[in-house]
Amino acid sequence: MLLVSQMIGRPVVDAKGMALGKLRDLVASGGSFPTVKALVVVGASHERFAVAWEQVSEIQSTIHLNVTKRYIVLYEQREGDILLSEQVLDRQLTDLHGHRVGRVNDIQLAKTNSHYRVLALDPSTKGLFRRLGIDRAIRLVGIRPEDHLIPWENVQPVPGPSPSLQIIAPSTTIPRIHPSDLADIVDQLSVRESSSLIEAMDDETAADTLEEVSSRRQVQILKEMESNRAADILEEMSPDDAADVLADMPPSKAAELLALMEEAESQDVRELLAYPEDSAGGIMTTEYISLTGTLRVSEAMEQLRETAQHVEDVYTLYVVDGPEEKLVGTVSLRDLIIARPDQSLADLVYRDPVTVNLNEKQETVAKVIAKYNLLAVPVVDDQDRLQGIVTVDDAMDILLPSAWRQRLPRMFSRVFSRDGAAPPPD
Repeated sequence: MLLVSQMIGRPVVDAKGMALGKLRDLVASGGSFPTVKALVVVGASHERFAVAWEQVSEIQSTIHLNVTKRYIVLYEQREGDILLSEQVLDRQLTDLHGHRVGRVNDIQLAKTNSHYRVLALDPSTKGLFRRLGIDRAIRLVGIRPEDHLIPWENVQPVPGPSPSLQIIAPSTTIPRIHPSDLADIVDQLSVRESSSLIEAMDDETAADTLEEVSSRRQVQILKEMESNRAADILEEMSPDDAADVLADMPPSKAAELLALMEEAESQDVRELLAYPEDSAGGIMTTEYISLTGTLRVSEAMEQLRETAQHVEDVYTLYVVDGPEEKLVGTVSLRDLIIARPDQSLADLVYRDPVTVNLNEKQETVAKVIAKYNLLAVPVVDDQDRLQGIVTVDDAMDILLPSAWRQRLPRMFSRVFSRDGAAPPPD
């Protein structure tokens, strides 16, 4: 077996051992498992040329040709040819519904007779670690990620401004390492290694992982990165976490990254940065689902389907009155699901939820969440207009020592009770 990532960059020499350059790419084409047709080599003067595969005699740490430089037959690319490094490696993987499920961390080749064929794509985290050369870090923290390969015949290209690859198979079979485990690995690495690891992830995984590491390391990693990439990752983070990171950065760097973010995401973060860091406004998130009480249950469910994929906490819905979003009350997801489709949302509202004010101290907010056994508490201004919510994981960050925080899951699967409280343990 050969891995494309481990071949790229190897020296290429002719039959007399004369250096020709370094391997830049592999050209493959044809069938369910394409055959490697040529090597793309970049010479010392940066000239680029393709060598037909029939002229390769040996692949070791150096790639040897069976002809001298004078007799090399150049390969001319044809329609349908695939450049494995340029067009496949690092491409986004999507499922049949267009949802992102990972990226190509490596490509596996298998030898058949005298040729190599493209056998499978490797989207696993283990493939990523191996490619970055940080297997040592995995052993240090005791994490054993699984290998996982997607046969090439289960993949098809998706054209567009940002080309991707679509998996024609269930995406749920792709094993993943929890962001908390990835964060443990990040903490074991140097800042430069950590930055390389985060950069090699897709934006969503990178954001989830960054949210799990210390604020000091977050700042170090993002400052080490190219600014456009750092901004893309900040966009995928929850607004409160992104605001916390930017608040810890030098003002000039924070302003630069905010300017590079998409307008909608940067606006949410700017609003949060305007509040004192130790207030409810400073720790709340603006990612929540609000609905008007005039909706029918069927209409509310339709809106929920459209917006839930962008919001982490969907266990409680916040019912508001009018465009100013004055908080009327809450509705649990459970109550919404079991209600009749034609029932009015106003009939389901719990009208006396626990709330906190924007300017409440964060310690007070955390104690309110703990006292009332809440998974989230709504944050309102002086006119009772809903501004955001503070979730239990943020409250735990305030109440518990850092050593204990890392043991708590950031995602809670228990469903809110009617008043927004978590049900008592069995």
